[in-house]
Amino acid sequence: MEHAKAHSHIRRIIYVIPFTSIIEQNAEVFRDMLGDDAVLEHHSNFIPDETDWKSKLAVENWDAPVVVTTNVQFFDSFFANKTSKCRKLHNIANSIVIFDEVQAIPVEKLQPCIEVLRELTANYGVSAVLCTATQPAISKSASFKSGLELEGKEIIRDVPYLFNALRRTRQTWLGPRSHEEVAEQLRQEEQMLCIVSTRDQALQLFAEIEDMDGAFHLSALMYPEHRTQVLKKIRKRLAPDNPQPCRVVSTQLIEAGVDVDFPVVFRCLAGMDSIAQAAGRCNREGRRELGEVFIYEPENMPSAGYFRQTADSAKRLFQPFAEKLLEPECIRSYFDDYFWKNQHRMDEDSILECCRAGTQRAEFAFEDIAEFRMIDNANQAIIIARDDEAAELVRQLKYAEFPKAILRQLQRYSVQVYPNQFRELKKGWLNQPVPGLDIHVLQQDNAEVLYSKRTGLQCEAPEGQGFIL
Repeated sequence: MEHAKAHSHIRRIIYVIPFTSIIEQNAEVFRDMLGDDAVLEHHSNFIPDETDWKSKLAVENWDAPVVVTTNVQFFDSFFANKTSKCRKLHNIANSIVIFDEVQAIPVEKLQPCIEVLRELTANYGVSAVLCTATQPAISKSASFKSGLELEGKEIIRDVPYLFNALRRTRQTWLGPRSHEEVAEQLRQEEQMLCIVSTRDQALQLFAEIEDMDGAFHLSALMYPEHRTQVLKKIRKRLAPDNPQPCRVVSTQLIEAGVDVDFPVVFRCLAGMDSIAQAAGRCNREGRRELGEVFIYEPENMPSAGYFRQTADSAKRLFQPFAEKLLEPECIRSYFDDYFWKNQHRMDEDSILECCRAGTQRAEFAFEDIAEFRMIDNANQAIIIARDDEAAELVRQLKYAEFPKAILRQLQRYSVQVYPNQFRELKKGWLNQPVPGLDIHVLQQDNAEVLYSKRTGLQCEAPEGQGFIL
């Protein structure tokens, strides 16, 4: 869907995606098409070379024909009060901004983001392209009066017809299932993917099938390079010219545009946007008449919070929209039940109230407005020096004049953990190789104990296990 105001000159294309897990993959596709010099990558995993002032300046200014970035980098900049974050803003004018998976904007932050889009398209010559398989996420309607009033049009015409013509899966609601019951069904499939909502669910379910041929686990407890290696093995087993057993248990990270094609997908109960993403990993290449998507309610479903709320809204639709869960009418009903009824929560930090007060007084509380964060992330990164390459990079870090270039490479070997997990691991398991630099490393010897080649980082030290220093 496009939201635009006519303008005479397009300065650049800005591609915005919510998931850092696939942004490097997508940026590489653009580079293959347009060349390295045409594409600028800017996200939390990207650290420009400190020795190259042109690179640093380009990142701060977004001075390139194509910019690949994240929701965090894009929206946080509009509410920031630091010059380094705001320096890029003038280069957004007269651009085409493509928002991939626009429904992934957190509901608590949605209203300030909508106002940014409204202002850019009305007064700064920006064309906004809103991409999502679960329209209508943020467009104005009778149920969502504060949504974005689209002056443009659907790029894809006759959406209901296309949904039917391109239907690739059949969705079936299984009801409540225990880990053992789900595992028994997984064992009956030669090739299948099961997606769960939490790391603990993934570990518990994988433990039920890990003895089988072609069993794999994927979660954010595995560092990116490790996940890449596992995905290569998975794709090799799924290759149509030489299919082999492949049974994968994964958290939501595989839903974020990861290119895999399974004949059968299981999804534990979640919001309709997540179910739609899971279905996108099933019969992706259209090699079968219909792939099978099974949705079940796990025994350890959260009692409250985001996962519970979105799951309850989706569950209400399973009977009236049986086997038609991905059609536009069902998606609209989902947003009507969950998303739009949370309009009172769509500016959790009262950012717009601060902006309105500043307009009235001609005096803006920039420090308060800068409290806006797309993601409130208090997690701590830990570098896993399990591989020789990671261990060598950590060694070089101690003597580097410009450490950011090495830190960028070490992003591929890092895992994010919650604060309580970090406190436990810090009790003798982590090293801080460079004094004064907030970098914590799980060295090779400790990694042999706390890092599994199959499931990644174990966040609790084994009972009775002595520290390896």
